[in-house]
Amino acid sequence: MRANAFAKTPRATNQAALGMGIHLAVGLGFGAVFGLIAWAIGLSRAAIAAVGVVFGLLVLLLDGFVLLPVAAAIFGAGKPISDMATIVGWGTFTLEHAIYGLGLGLMSAVLASTKAARSARTGIETIEERGGLAPHGGSPRLASLGGRGAVTRRLSSREKEVVQVPKAAVLVLADTETHEDLGRAVNALVAAREFKDSGDEVRVIFDGAGTKWVKELVQPDHRAHPLYEAVRDRVAGACAYCAGAFGVEESVEENGVPMLDEYDHHPSLRTLVAEGFEVLTF
Repeated sequence: MRANAFAKTPRATNQAALGMGIHLAVGLGFGAVFGLIAWAIGLSRAAIAAVGVVFGLLVLLLDGFVLLPVAAAIFGAGKPISDMATIVGWGTFTLEHAIYGLGLGLMSAVLASTKAARSARTGIETIEERGGLAPHGGSPRLASLGGRGAVTRRLSSREKEVVQVPKAAVLVLADTETHEDLGRAVNALVAAREFKDSGDEVRVIFDGAGTKWVKELVQPDHRAHPLYEAVRDRVAGACAYCAGAFGVEESVEENGVPMLDEYDHHPSLRTLVAEGFEVLTF
């Protein structure tokens, strides 16, 4: 009569206990590796669970064909360990590892959410201390010029899910004819500098009669030239149609400002709004 592979003998019991201990230790080790990988590459919470299942199946292959046979050979545990997948059944073995991976993924997602919320609260407290949070718990903003309220570190993608970093498109429409026009243009550049100094995403666009400002602002002796230079790297471009209509197309191109013609030869404001930008007009 053929003996059962898992017969209840002292030797079999010891082998089973040894196998269980090794399996738990390996499982904990792989769990730690998965957690480090998930955090390092910044997986979203939705993706972590799915990737966890895939990770569990990869562990299945490594266990079934490498680790268990090697462990059986080293500790003399025999077929109950080396052939565990076959004895248990590959279907059951696969399901167990898929559940294991799913568990890792869900646990990592919960830990990531907890850490992101804690970091976000810390970020909000920092902003509040510097006067950068809108009253009554509103969205983060600057309180005044001069860089007050600046976040002192870059927020991770997980923290941005909780603390929304502003995105602004500053649209310069003012003409160059009057003192009032100058005031509007200067206010636009000051606003852009404020966003830039705070580490926010900001784009400056010259549109309509505002396309005439490029030629003026690049002049070193212009009173607003230093302000323009401070945000020059945030200038997204000028309306291609309007630059031509106001006769400044050549000067705009000569000064390295891109021509924007995404929609009917004009900048696409809809695209900016769809990307989360708030359009500020001056």
